[in-house]
Amino acid sequence: MEFILNAEGINISFEIKGYKKTKNKDNPQWCECSCSFVSGTWLNYSVKNSEILACEEIEYLLDNLQKLLDGQLKEDLEIEFWEPDFSFELITEKDLRKDERYLYIAKGHEIADIEAYWCIHFWDEGALTGNYLKICLGREDVIKLRDYLKEIVD
Repeated sequence: MEFILNAEGINISFEIKGYKKTKNKDNPQWCECSCSFVSGTWLNYSVKNSEILACEEIEYLLDNLQKLLDGQLKEDLEIEFWEPDFSFELITEKDLRKDERYLYIAKGHEIADIEAYWCIHFWDEGALTGNYLKICLGREDVIKLRDYLKEIVD
């Protein structure tokens, strides 16, 4: 089963295989992950069958995506993993009326909804580079990712 998303012109394909419920946190179990991020001729990045996420990390990400959706996160959260291929930034709902950067907020737009940023960190010749791609996921995209991870974990 594969997670597929068109994130405003960036086609994402993400698949997790070999998930097993975490039993011993001192001995992480790794999943095989494959992913691709493609957009026109400017982006064609893929990873095939790589152990980039531990089962425990998938559970942690799922738990925090659910908390984000339920309004249980009280502040923004950055999630980094043992392998540095991905990171996530979870952004909580914000009342823009309390943000001094805004001089005017149109009626009905006072609250900024949740979002998440999926950061893909690039490798070159076996070494992690300083380059990354940051993809913005709105509420519906976060729900889709949460649902995919839930199917993997359940």
